[in-house]
Amino acid sequence: MSSDTWPVHGPWTQEHCDEGIEEGKRQRKEEALSKVRALARLAGWAQGRIEGWLQGWIEAVLVVLEARGVRVSAVDRERVTGCRDADQLEVWLRRSVAVESPQELFAGPEPARSA
Repeated sequence: MSSDTWPVHGPWTQEHCDEGIEEGKRQRKEEALSKVRALARLAGWAQGRIEGWLQGWIEAVLVVLEARGVRVSAVDRERVTGCRDADQLEVWLRRSVAVESPQELFAGPEPARSA
């Protein structure tokens, strides 16, 4: 803002007006950064919840197979623990209560994917 647009002209007025403008800019910047930080924390929280939920499904598949005496190789265990597809994990969990081998667990149609 220039001094000729301010109702009271003079260096003192201009100096304080400029300080006010800069303070307003700093406050807006801090508000924006605060919102970005809050959104990042929320995204991290949501990701953690999803990871925890997936880990629960993974452990359930492996526990059911173990409880039923189905031997799971390291390669098959890695396939289950590496899965991040909730639909696939649900399919495997449902199959785990009836299969006799990991090959049966992994056989069959894959879950339908929504377009």
